[in-house]
Amino acid sequence: MIVITIIIFILILGVLVFTHELGHFLMAKRAGIKVSEFGFGFPPRIFSKKYKGTIYSINAIPLGGFVKIFGEEGEGAKNKDSFASRSAWQRFIILVTGVLFNLILAVLILSIYFWLNGPTIATEPTEYTDSAKTTSEILVWEAEESSPADKAGIIRGDVILEINGQEIKDFSLVQEIVKNNPNQKINLKIRREKEDKNLDVTLAIKDGQGFLGIKAIKNYTSAHYPWWKVPYIAVLETLKIIWLIVSILFIYLKNLIFKAQAPSDLAGPVGIFILTREAIKLGVEEVLRFVALLSINLAIINILPLPALDGGRILFIIIEKIRGRRVTPKIENLVHSIGFVALILLIVLISWQDVIKFIIRK
Repeated sequence: MIVITIIIFILILGVLVFTHELGHFLMAKRAGIKVSEFGFGFPPRIFSKKYKGTIYSINAIPLGGFVKIFGEEGEGAKNKDSFASRSAWQRFIILVTGVLFNLILAVLILSIYFWLNGPTIATEPTEYTDSAKTTSEILVWEAEESSPADKAGIIRGDVILEINGQEIKDFSLVQEIVKNNPNQKINLKIRREKEDKNLDVTLAIKDGQGFLGIKAIKNYTSAHYPWWKVPYIAVLETLKIIWLIVSILFIYLKNLIFKAQAPSDLAGPVGIFILTREAIKLGVEEVLRFVALLSINLAIINILPLPALDGGRILFIIIEKIRGRRVTPKIENLVHSIGFVALILLIVLISWQDVIKFIIRK
């Protein structure tokens, strides 16, 4: 399982970063700007071929890709094939295209997701009135980490059919049985991806009552959309997720400014790896959903006006338009270099928190 998770984790990061860089590459090429190299993965280089002035390379570290655009650091401002020689509008378009490609990727993945009849993506199920089927089954929406349910292997998406041979039609019956059996073993019959399974669960005790540790929903919506409607639904879902992420970022920023409270639920590479493992357990549809969310996250993070990110470079273009002249490349590059170091330190810090949260405390 760990090997499969590592491979899928690398593939996910590779696809997300490669897609982002592909956007920059294609738009720079279209604008007639010199692209020195477009690489899949990171050096050391395994294979390369030069074609029309650009080196296309395959590299040993398969974590995404990179594009080297001539003039990106301010050099060659008088050369017509330099990024630095282009208008503010052209530079803006090239920078923003990476973000746009990540959003397009999310829409494509969500289209496949809905085409496979995946349920809608939200903190709670969302009902689309047309072409949607509502069921009265009891669906596990979340198994609390380290709870008896989690330890027994119950995962999101499982449908509870029976407890101790008794058919379950209402979640209140689940609560009643669990409450009255602290520290006892019960048998759950569940349905997972059209296959019925029996799981033995030893309940814990909490506040003097039995404790299972799941959140469940009834009357959830299972979507079945015709292929021609899927892209439209995917676009709507992408816009919903964008709004949700932006809202959360706003809350984080407000708490940071007014309460000096840093967010504790951010995930770095280690956290994403753990979440990838959990998504794999839930099947192909959940992996698709997860990749779409990551792609949208990557787009939004990259457009933030922070040094070393696309949004930071766009911010300098805006400053240029306001001032009527460019910021000195030396100063801009210094700001981006400092921002890059700060970004790496932040990733290391978040990764360490992930290790504590997901590995040490577990």
